[in-house]
Amino acid sequence: IPVTTSGYYDLQLAGTAAGNKNLLGNTIILNNLTINSVNTLNSNAFDLTVGGNWINSGTFTASVGKTVTFNGSAAQTISNTSGTTTFKGLAISNTAGVTLTTGTYLLNEVLTVTDGTFNTGGRPFTMTSTAAQTARIAPITGSGAIAGSFTVQRFIATRDTTYCDLSSPVQSSNFADWESELIYVNYN
Repeated sequence: IPVTTSGYYDLQLAGTAAGNKNLLGNTIILNNLTINSVNTLNSNAFDLTVGGNWINSGTFTASVGKTVTFNGSAAQTISNTSGTTTFKGLAISNTAGVTLTTGTYLLNEVLTVTDGTFNTGGRPFTMTSTAAQTARIAPITGSGAIAGSFTVQRFIATRDTTYCDLSSPVQSSNFADWESELIYVNYN
């Protein structure tokens, strides 16, 4: 996908033959991004900024350390009708907010909310955790907020059956907050 100095107004990957479309630089889409069913958009180690809606019927391949930013001025939606969409970094900078409307989502690195509400819309949204890395929420600034439920994973390495340390990926949370969600077994 060629790099433009002013960005794209709409970008629609509408090829009829299956194939990868690779970003060749940091890319700005002023309005909607549409990925049709046989197409794969590969961020190819570049950031992507979307000012409209994200409509995915194909595949999105995120790159480590790179972010998809939603920065429109009207309410934005993210839809996915083809399996699971994985974001490495996800940034919300839209005072009108961003809502997940269809699909299943994974976040592998960081969620940054600087303006507006990121609403999971009742969609499965999971912050992943592996031996190498755990997704996190950056400090929320501006008018930023998060609404809805999501799953927070915490990788625990294989170990003997003794106590282990758990921590929360959010600020101002303590063990009492987890009381209704965690099973606690005490072996004397």
